[in-house]
Amino acid sequence: TGFAMAQDGPIQALDSFLAGFNATDPAALARLFRIDATFFGSSEPDLLHGPAGAHGYFARAWPPGSRRAIECLASSVRALSPDAAMLAATCRTRATRPDGTQSTGTLRLMGLVLRDADGWRFADLHASAAPPPKG
Repeated sequence: TGFAMAQDGPIQALDSFLAGFNATDPAALARLFRIDATFFGSSEPDLLHGPAGAHGYFARAWPPGSRRAIECLASSVRALSPDAAMLAATCRTRATRPDGTQSTGTLRLMGLVLRDADGWRFADLHASAAPPPKG
């Protein structure tokens, strides 16, 4: 999957997701979702749809004055075609609430990205909190 790791390959969607998350920028994240995208966030039970659903999710999850950081510990790209790929990643998150309270967690991401005129964007994304380590 040489093209999968190229600068303009599907990993670009994950890199852009990390940049938007680290900037605590719901609008930047919303642009990464196709109009027909579906999204399961880690803190709401409902299936969300399109850029508006993603924007609303992140705006609700991140109160004004909060800061977020994310780094992926491992990721995988499975090329399905030149314009479609599955992404999976395990990422460490850090949050700072407006009152200064901090928390950390492990987030699992899995999604389908498709390349269109706007680049690589999510057609489907599922984010979930990882269970605690065994033992």
